[in-house]
Amino acid sequence: MSKGMTGMNGARGFVVLEDRFEDRFFLCRAIRECFPDAAIEEFVFSEEAFAFLKEQKDRKDLCVFVDVRLPGMDGLDFIRLCFDQIYAANGPSPEFIVVSGVIGPDERGAIEEDERVKAFLPKPIIRDTLRAVVEG
Repeated sequence: MSKGMTGMNGARGFVVLEDRFEDRFFLCRAIRECFPDAAIEEFVFSEEAFAFLKEQKDRKDLCVFVDVRLPGMDGLDFIRLCFDQIYAANGPSPEFIVVSGVIGPDERGAIEEDERVKAFLPKPIIRDTLRAVVEG
């Protein structure tokens, strides 16, 4: 998402896919502190987030935070599925940011090399880092 890009009613659009309540709570709080006008959709399950993104496929202003470890599907598989089934024929896509607290160097390398991923954001979330990743 480029700096200043807005969604409906002038609010920045964010999607958070995180299965752990505490991590989801703190990520959403950090987003709201960095972007007070944020419009945030929260999801625990990848199927629900996928359905939402499919309904919103024409919105390119969304910034999607995806946890690496999700029940049933890891975060990179979720992003691949979105690109394969939603964004492949639909032009530009939202920006995907992968979040995780503990990953190995091989996993982090795969995330950083994936062209579909804008950035990796480590947990715990630091507001200044989050703002820099979203606006960068």
